[in-house]
Amino acid sequence: MSSSIISAFRRTLTSSLVGDSGYALKPEPEMLFAACSHCCCQPVDAVMVGDSGADVASSRAAGMRAVLLRGGYTETPADKLGADFVIDGFKDLPDLLVLMSGVR
Repeated sequence: MSSSIISAFRRTLTSSLVGDSGYALKPEPEMLFAACSHCCCQPVDAVMVGDSGADVASSRAAGMRAVLLRGGYTETPADKLGADFVIDGFKDLPDLLVLMSGVR
């Protein structure tokens, strides 16, 4: 299940929201607002999944919950960056999203 979720996000968002897309870089929330618009959802109903403090700051600026992956490029451990949840890998994401669906 997790590989199908990741594939869907990769196809949907990667091509239009990364690289030289013209959106302000994180921690500015513009890219996240664009992703929500593309997916027809509100930021409060979305989740930012990342691996850095900039990802947490961007999610907060957008009004989203933040999930961090351990092992990112930052020297600060993911558990200390202020995310709502921290996971070990994308394999943990489907179960966490189910859990989060009842958490606000």
